Amino acid sequence: MFVRLRKKPLNIVNDICLEFVLLKNYWSRGKVKHEFVKYLSSIRMGHIWVHWRRRIFWQKVEKALDSLGLPSEARKSIEQKIITYVPLPEEVKSQDESVVRKRLKTLVGRTGRVKDKSRPINKSEMEEVSL
Repeated sequence: MFVRLRKKPLNIVNDICLEFVLLKNYWSRGKVKHEFVKYLSSIRMGHIWVHWRRRIFWQKVEKALDSLGLPSEARKSIEQKIITYVPLPEEVKSQDESVVRKRLKTLVGRTGRVKDKSRPINKSEMEEVSL
């Protein structure tokens, strides 16, 4: 199982939505396929530094992971992958914030805005984080 991060441009507000989805790998006819397991949650880039928005995001993630009944090791690894993009509301420190900001800049670019609103996001822009 792995977490897929999808970036979706929000053209109206010129922001990007980060969507986290849990997928499972399997083999079919000699090829690796991905099966959707569970939608975890999503958050806008502009809302990552708003405390109550992060709290709502993490409540949704915890609820989704609770419904799956995963072992604690798998759950912790999934949460750690998500923390690299969206820090926990209680644990935001200046060092963590700078690390997460650098990580997000590599995803989006320096401005944090969608460069070309008209083009769709292709598969190369989706980041997969394996467990």
